[in-house]
Amino acid sequence: MKKLQKSGKAKAIGISNFSKVEVERLLANTSTIPAVHQLELHPWLQQEEFVKFHTSKGIHITQYSSLGNQNKIYSSEKVGRMLDDPVLKEVAEETGKNCAQVSLGTCKRIYY
Repeated sequence: MKKLQKSGKAKAIGISNFSKVEVERLLANTSTIPAVHQLELHPWLQQEEFVKFHTSKGIHITQYSSLGNQNKIYSSEKVGRMLDDPVLKEVAEETGKNCAQVSLGTCKRIYY
């Protein structure tokens, strides 16, 4: 990837779904700091300390699964859908938003 970046074929190098240990190992073994790290962020998985770690290293965060995982395999009675969470529904009702907007707002609050 570094060769592609030097040749101009890639503007930036990013990572996805790395753990903190993996990010630390990467930073310790290369001079290239990833421009971005895509990770799962939503009200059930806020990862505030991990986000602060990235900010301190100058790594931008992009999020995936901001509305929780909507796959049917995760919709059992034991887990349920995050957008059906009673706390999200309560906050949505109080703020005049829907659960998706509350979820996205939570992620925005964590990162910005």
